[in-house]
Amino acid sequence: MYLLPESPARDHFYPSSLGRWSDEDKQEILSWRKALVKEGIVSDLFLISDLVVSGTDVKSVRLAAAKHGADAVLIMRAASQVDRYLNGFPVLYLTIVGLWLVPDTNVDALAMVQGAMWDVANGYLYATAEAFGEGRATGFGTIVEDKEALAEARKRALEEFGPEFIARLQSLYGS
Repeated sequence: MYLLPESPARDHFYPSSLGRWSDEDKQEILSWRKALVKEGIVSDLFLISDLVVSGTDVKSVRLAAAKHGADAVLIMRAASQVDRYLNGFPVLYLTIVGLWLVPDTNVDALAMVQGAMWDVANGYLYATAEAFGEGRATGFGTIVEDKEALAEARKRALEEFGPEFIARLQSLYGS
């Protein structure tokens, strides 16, 4: 399995401060191993290191997977969007007291995770899946950060992606 860095600007999504997959993201992805092995769909599931991949195109990732002895490779990427806005009493932000005492800033985040599983030897596309997740943070305008909402959105997107992807593979393999 290869995790692409967060995708470059496309449509209304943009790379965020979560451009790299976190350890929590990787653990969530690796947790799918149990279900996939139990169903007999895969014998193992592991991450391919960025060190052995020379590019981000499918051919380069397939070559790196072949070097690891893999029969198939799941290539995943994510993108996110953040919307920051004031609610309620934005006029209080004109005062120093209001700026520090009124938790009036909302951060809404949307994350998209996409994945495609390819045959390493012949490039056959086995399955694709896509999932979305939302995250939210509320706080003081001077303190609230996008990272919390983005992390929550990415976590929810991965939690939606896993079962969807496993279900597609199950239908493909007739489990």
